[in-house]
Order: sequence, then structure tokens, then C-alpha cells
Amino acid sequence: MSSRSREHPSAYGAPVELRGKRVLLRALTGADWGEWCDVRDRNVEWLTPWEPMRPANLPDPTRDREAFVARCAARERDRQSGLAHGFGLFVAGPHGDALAGEVNLNGIVRGAQQTATIGYWIDRARAGQR
Repeated sequence: MSSRSREHPSAYGAPVELRGKRVLLRALTGADWGEWCDVRDRNVEWLTPWEPMRPANLPDPTRDREAFVARCAARERDRQSGLAHGFGLFVAGPHGDALAGEVNLNGIVRGAQQTATIGYWIDRARAGQR
């Protein structure tokens, strides 16, 4: 592989971390489970109308840490294969970055078309803020 292809933005490498003045997008890890559960639990009624139903035979990642870790691992595999990118959305605050939601790029198609779909969820307490 030439050095040019390694530098190309569509080349697969280390996980992407994007930081703005107040926002950080980075892959979720098992270490995020507790904070992720807190945000999800606070927002059950807010998020349920828009989310697909989880099959009853699958563990709930808000109750089962191993299910959350498996979810993170699946997103990492998708990233490494170039199919998708999953990000935790963190907002800077007085005590560090706080999880506020997720942003996902799915169905990535490379080549001339260069397309993907985007999905997200946001903590109700953060919705509509600038």
C-alpha cells in the first residue's frame, strides 16, 4: 500500500475521533456502559417511539454489560470493514465530556456514489440546544 492511499480519508485505520469546541464524536467502548445506561434509562419514553423493537430473545444492553460490549465490538467490526461508523456524542462540561447521544453512519458505499445513511439519538435534556 502506498503512503498516499494510507493518508486518504476513506482508508481504514485507527478509530476516528472528531472534536469540536464543545462536542466530541468517538467510538463507544465497554468503559462507557454505565454512563450510556444512565442516559438511556433517563430517556426511555423520549426514545421509544422512534426506535425499533429489540427482539425478546436478545439481551438488553442497558441491563447487560456483555451485550453492550458485544454491540461496541460489532460496530468496530463494521468500521474496520468500511460498512459503518458508530460514534458516541459527548458534550464538554465543567466535569469533562458527558455522553449526550449517538450518531451512526450506516450503509457506507464507496466509489463514484459515495453515500451513507445517518441515524442519531440525543438526550432529551440536550435536544434543541446550540
